[in-house]
Amino acid sequence: MMINGYLLISLLLIMFVILLFNFYKFKKERESLQELIEEKNKMEEFMLNLIPKPIFIMDITGRYLNVNKQFEDFFNVQREVIVGKDIKSVENRELEKLGKIIDMELKGARKYGLNAVSSKPLDISLRSQDFDVKRIKISKAFFVNDKGRIGGIVGIIEDITEQEKKISDLMKKAILDELTMVYNRRYFNLVVNEEIERAKRYQQKLSIIIFDVDFFKKINDTYGHQTGDYVLKKLSNIIKKSIRTTDMLFRIGGEEFAILLPNTDLEAALKVAEKLCRIVEGTRFDTVKKVTISMGVTELRQDDDMESFYKRGDKALYQAKENGRNRVESKH
Repeated sequence: MMINGYLLISLLLIMFVILLFNFYKFKKERESLQELIEEKNKMEEFMLNLIPKPIFIMDITGRYLNVNKQFEDFFNVQREVIVGKDIKSVENRELEKLGKIIDMELKGARKYGLNAVSSKPLDISLRSQDFDVKRIKISKAFFVNDKGRIGGIVGIIEDITEQEKKISDLMKKAILDELTMVYNRRYFNLVVNEEIERAKRYQQKLSIIIFDVDFFKKINDTYGHQTGDYVLKKLSNIIKKSIRTTDMLFRIGGEEFAILLPNTDLEAALKVAEKLCRIVEGTRFDTVKKVTISMGVTELRQDDDMESFYKRGDKALYQAKENGRNRVESKH
């Protein structure tokens, strides 16, 4: 059958119109899809910025997918600079440390799967460009892609610097004497029992030095309590600087102190006490000028408990007082 020219042209025109219509429809759908993606991204960014803590999203390879405004402010970095970049390639001191930690988490997830990944928050310290130290906690969760595989990680950062400082301050107050900043009586009672138990278990030596300031009441009465406090603080600093890091200095109360010396026998402890006596005697204490101390020394016996151990050292101190002060005595 022959198709005349007009009919052929008409058919071609119809086909062209259909193709043109489909083209514009497809173009419109693509534009709508693009708009939809853009709207989705804007909504995601809006939702992320509503959360008042720094948030990051990374894919499984460690590439930043998104961060919120709080993240930008916290790390002093622009979103445009890091999104799309690998965590190890971002030039920022704090983010470099963060990147190393998260990279280890991602490697574990890639190697062992979700079941082997811990959901426990990460506590880390970050040092800024200005060398300020921040303590942060990272709550993290892995997300799965449409293929059922691990797609990446979402992290929420909490700045716990102040919180940690408050806890640290409370702990210090619990174990430190407020005036001298050496260990207090409460901590002494705890530590002495532990050290006695350890020394007996491992057959180690343990000695104690009990000492106080000679004529301290006279110092207070003559120069006032403020000067008395100054003497106690300066004395504590002198002793702290003059003993080993393994030795522990405690303020028992008033002008009385104790030094606990692990792995030290009586002979070695006596040498330490004599040295400390001479150091204090040779130190100038401003208004008071000269301050001296008396010391009692003893070594732990197998039948000792905390009370008998301390009491024997205290008796040695009393003997030093009786024998003229500014001296060291010992009790076996």
